[in-house]
Amino acid sequence: MVTEATPSTEPVKRHRVSALDGLRAVAVIVIFLHHALPDTFPGGYFGVDIFFALSGYLITAQLVQEHVRRGSIWLTGFYIRRFLRLTPALMIVVVFALIVHVAVGWGANPFQAAAAATYLMDFYLSLTSHFGGSLAHTWSLAVEEQFYLVWPALLILGIRLRWPMIWVTSFLVVAAIVPTLLVVRAGSYQMAYYSPFAHLGELGAGVLLALIVASDRTSMIRWTRSYAVPVVAVGLLTAASLGADQEWAWQYYGGFTAAGLVTAAVVAHCILRPDSYVTKALGRRTMTWIGERSYGIYLWHYPLLYVLIRYVDDWVALIVGGVLSVVLAALSFRYVEQRFNRIKDTKFATR
Repeated sequence: MVTEATPSTEPVKRHRVSALDGLRAVAVIVIFLHHALPDTFPGGYFGVDIFFALSGYLITAQLVQEHVRRGSIWLTGFYIRRFLRLTPALMIVVVFALIVHVAVGWGANPFQAAAAATYLMDFYLSLTSHFGGSLAHTWSLAVEEQFYLVWPALLILGIRLRWPMIWVTSFLVVAAIVPTLLVVRAGSYQMAYYSPFAHLGELGAGVLLALIVASDRTSMIRWTRSYAVPVVAVGLLTAASLGADQEWAWQYYGGFTAAGLVTAAVVAHCILRPDSYVTKALGRRTMTWIGERSYGIYLWHYPLLYVLIRYVDDWVALIVGGVLSVVLAALSFRYVEQRFNRIKDTKFATR
């Protein structure tokens, strides 16, 4: 278990919750609908916040598990594993976008491709007035990669200094709203939204849940066992997807963080209620199949839609783009991601 200050040597049970793959499927479907039919689903970008909260939870849970097993965290190995998990598939999409740009002019120029390949698209979008072309969606990967770069080191430091990590994280989740507020007040919604600080609250919500579960303080989240949690979450996601606008100020005043906390509550429900209808529905084979390939779907859908919507009707782009995204993601999963995952899980596995 993990105490308020530091992990102990007690083994923590580790098992895969298939419903979390189902949540990934929900997130990528909502994002795809937003990009394919922006007038119908103007707020579908909230699907990204689901991914952020899931990443915060899963990465922190893995790090805590490693500390419990080994008594330490192999930081270099963590960075290598993240690189092998994310970068090979991304590089293929970056090359594709460059080729399309050269062929038809509707892809990504070298500057945009460089920003995507180096996980700096969030800075590129927030600090310039330029758009990211067909690789603009990689801003969220940049935010996550920067989180992966900083958070493990902070966690190690907190453990060594015996910080009360749950309360420190709670403070950081709330404090993450402040820099975004300052940027919004300055009048730049693009800078605020794509800033690497704007979505720390969602990542922090997942981190907080992982620390609570690892410290065996599940009494703090017992309320998430209620069916009201996923029902409210579905209602909020539906309302946001159909009615939100990226320039609504309330999102920057804690709305994105709230989305992360709601996602964390649904994750907690799935963990604490493996027998619930919601957990079982999210864990169905169709949902987990999509969720396992959600990274590839996310990578491929935007470059494809970016070109298709310039030549065909939105609904045709939706169908063709959806089919191509799934097919290419399935190929990427089998021939790229799984191969590098095997390297990651053998040569660079935690001992």
